[in-house]
Amino acid sequence: MDVTATLYLTDPEKDRLKSIFGCADDATLQAKLGEVSRAAIQEHIDMFLATGAFTRGSDFREHRLAMLILHAFGGSIPSETMVSRMFQSTRTGSRGLIRAVMSKYQIRLETAVKQTLYALIHGATVQGNDHHKIVCDSPALIEQLNLILGALAAPHKPIAAILTEAGRYTVDNAARNDLLQALQP
Repeated sequence: MDVTATLYLTDPEKDRLKSIFGCADDATLQAKLGEVSRAAIQEHIDMFLATGAFTRGSDFREHRLAMLILHAFGGSIPSETMVSRMFQSTRTGSRGLIRAVMSKYQIRLETAVKQTLYALIHGATVQGNDHHKIVCDSPALIEQLNLILGALAAPHKPIAAILTEAGRYTVDNAARNDLLQALQP
């Protein structure tokens, strides 16, 4: 079903939204707001059809983030920084929200989580002869990768933080290759 809406935004509001979503121009912002609108409409439909009957405020936030992941982020888990900007929350609050959503909506978001984890591992850069560096501001995603490593037949060292670099982690080549295989789309 095709649904349209007209929004009236001031220039400062547009500029702030462009900053939040990383949009370079009005056309990109319009496309992003269309995606966000689809997520919002789906959230309301779920409520109307009683597939999203919530009683706590956190339930609403979790469902809202799940819908945004499915409709506005191309099926990828957003960074803690992005969640903090959208939800006006602290990094710690955003980290908890991401963890809760990945747990509560694990079946519905299985493809999104897998796609995000694959992109993280695939995008890791070579660090010496036997390791790769992962750049990630969401420890919840690293935890998921370590859970997968722990479930593999061949044992591996867990992915570990690089103590001298914030948001940077190290993974050995064998573990990276096994993760790429396990997460292959």
